[in-house]
Amino acid sequence: MKDFLCLIAIATMFYFYFSEKTKWETILWKVSCSLAPLIIIINILGYWGMPGTIFHVWFWSLPLICILVLIFYFFEQKYILFSLLLISGIFMIGNEIGLIYNNNECIGIIPNKHKEGLEGVSSNLLKNITDKGSLVSLENAYRRISKEPIEKKWIISLPSTPELKPEWLRKNALAGEYYLFAEHNNLNSFIGSNSPFNSDSFHRKTPWDTYKPIMNPYLFKASGKDVLYCSNIGCTLKNDLESFPLVWVYTKFGSPILLAKSVIENGKRFVYIGDSDPIVSFLAPYNPFWIRSLMGMPNYFEMLNAILIFILSFYVLVQKEQKSRLYVFVFLVLSFLIVNKLYTDIKPNVDISINSTEKWLTPHYPSHFSSLPKKLVQENLTVALERNKTISKLDLEIISKKRYRIDRTKNNNKYNFKLLVLLPDSSIITPQGNFILADDVPFGDRLVDIQQHKIIISDARNLYIDGNLTDKAFSISENIYVIATGSPQRIKGIHDLIYK
Repeated sequence: MKDFLCLIAIATMFYFYFSEKTKWETILWKVSCSLAPLIIIINILGYWGMPGTIFHVWFWSLPLICILVLIFYFFEQKYILFSLLLISGIFMIGNEIGLIYNNNECIGIIPNKHKEGLEGVSSNLLKNITDKGSLVSLENAYRRISKEPIEKKWIISLPSTPELKPEWLRKNALAGEYYLFAEHNNLNSFIGSNSPFNSDSFHRKTPWDTYKPIMNPYLFKASGKDVLYCSNIGCTLKNDLESFPLVWVYTKFGSPILLAKSVIENGKRFVYIGDSDPIVSFLAPYNPFWIRSLMGMPNYFEMLNAILIFILSFYVLVQKEQKSRLYVFVFLVLSFLIVNKLYTDIKPNVDISINSTEKWLTPHYPSHFSSLPKKLVQENLTVALERNKTISKLDLEIISKKRYRIDRTKNNNKYNFKLLVLLPDSSIITPQGNFILADDVPFGDRLVDIQQHKIIISDARNLYIDGNLTDKAFSISENIYVIATGSPQRIKGIHDLIYK
């Protein structure tokens, strides 16, 4: 679904120019091209509160496909397809305008002191998803939700604040949007008598990033921009006609098992998610785009997609010359490929920004550098991963490539100082032309001075600077340093280095 416009344009090119058409070939082409924009329209209608949209996910969407086949069998005008595309473009523009208008402040709720062993919503989550967010206490949230008719996006971890049950919110909330993250087996008794959640335990097939559940098109596209989809789903949700499905899986008979859904009641939006994993402090840096999409934060580049739909559909509807259409289709294919790479993001202001030339794995592997964000968050540091632009105290880059060029002019991040961590047998070329190679021989723990502060590098390696060996950190400039280790996640002293 992420590149559905590109697929439509390619299919249309082949249909018009490179094949003989039978009636059933024409019907199948129309159905294949119509399904994606129709699903987009249904999803937008469902998101904004139209009841009954859940029907389109039943039985793997086969009933919807059958309806399209019947429509195109009895109505042979090919312009039905392009009229549908035109309508989807209008809906996409209206959807983005609505998201921009409702892009309100995010408020995370933290538990009472006697429940401080439970994490709740963290500042690390807010810093990764929004530049206008705040944390409030449970007592403060109680008062503001029930007394102040203000439009905010409230983030609630039900296991840590079970007092804010969905039943209470539906009855007492005056305005706003409420994103409720649950857990398995009714942890801490957050399920009431009329809860949208089931008291069960749902286990996804591992690895989680490979076996993603089915999502609506916007969530799926956002997830593709993230570092790694590494969240579990704890419990399932109840089916009903009023709600709009966001995440689900199928039974073997084709009925959906809802894992996340949205519903609008009396002008208030309630989004129910079957697990709190996505907002856990050390997991939030892995899925910021998915969370932003879940919370209805706009992607301004979708406006460009809508404009391209207008060009495609309107041009076909008014242009009679097929030869000139081909050039437009080719242009659209290339444009779709470019636009689909773009996604609106914020500029996180965090303690540490981390990038890596190596593929990230789940942070649950303590023997891999992917567990480094978890370790840093446990030290009360805020962390962002693989973001295009950040503001940070420390910019940390893990390098596994050979002859990797370091160019300070291409760095979009603002930082106090930068630490380049070379994995064994990797090498870089500095802006001054120095060639730095990391040895492959482990040396255990080593004390290294950086900005007059000592950090402990476990599993340390020597550096070769233009062929000359050194066991110290190498300074490329007054605020950029190079070290080498086989285990970046075991580096000690980063917190004290930042807040010395």
